[in-house]
Amino acid sequence: MKSLANLWVVSVVLFSSFSYGQNWQAYYETPELKIEIAEWNWSDSKYGKDHERFIFKYTNLTNNHLSLSFQRKLVFNGDKELLQEKTYILDLKPGEELSYFSHEHDKTFYLFRKDNKGLIEDVLTDFELRNFNTNY
Repeated sequence: MKSLANLWVVSVVLFSSFSYGQNWQAYYETPELKIEIAEWNWSDSKYGKDHERFIFKYTNLTNNHLSLSFQRKLVFNGDKELLQEKTYILDLKPGEELSYFSHEHDKTFYLFRKDNKGLIEDVLTDFELRNFNTNY
């Protein structure tokens, strides 16, 4: 029974590191804030969806509470530019790291890149996070 429990623990650890292990790349960094990005394949078998996403991780590098706001500029298919009017807002505790994996339904933490089944024709070819504002 003990070996079965150990096998379960090892399986959970391996699955978690495989599923959530990302090659995060720096996107934006200041002395106060670090934003990293990774590519992620997302699927929902219940609804038959299979998408590629860009996912985000936000890290407060200070010992203070940090409020962050920003907007996005998106480019689809290389030529369709969309300036999103929505302002995305995050509150980060001192030293806190927030990522897609704890907020996967919040669009602050991901961008749709493309539909792997080809049902959605538009493909995100470029984007920019812009109009940053940070407050303590």
